[in-house]
Amino acid sequence: MGDWTSGALTIHACPPHRVRSVLDVLKEYDLTEPDADARAVVKVGEPYRADTFPCGHAIKLANDLIQNAPEAAFTTYEEPAYDWLGITCLYVPGLGQFTAYCDGDGNPVFTQTEILQLAAEPDEVRLEKLGVPWLTAISAMPQTAVAAPDCQTTG
Repeated sequence: MGDWTSGALTIHACPPHRVRSVLDVLKEYDLTEPDADARAVVKVGEPYRADTFPCGHAIKLANDLIQNAPEAAFTTYEEPAYDWLGITCLYVPGLGQFTAYCDGDGNPVFTQTEILQLAAEPDEVRLEKLGVPWLTAISAMPQTAVAAPDCQTTG
């Protein structure tokens, strides 16, 4: 039996033809609501949470989503547990995956040594290592629910 923490996933963009694939992955990680399959709608910009999330699975969840819905953009993280920091993964098509240790809210954290090393880097490199291109792209995405092509949303 492994160690457990809590985790979350926020979908930032998802094409309609990938909604069911995303929901299948969410269901595998116990991140869906009971009626998610019937509605076939992905909530964009709202976190899906799990109170029991296996330690080390944020990266696995990210890789499963990338494999099954490569056009979707998302952030997933697991909260720190025991003596370990959490892990956050941001994915944006075209930028790829950004992974870093994180705090309990999924915010990347860096050591003093890492920050001092980044100070010597050119701006573009420093911003990339801090995840800024991913955060910038995500902040520009619309925050509306997405339904599978064979479903319609109301309200």
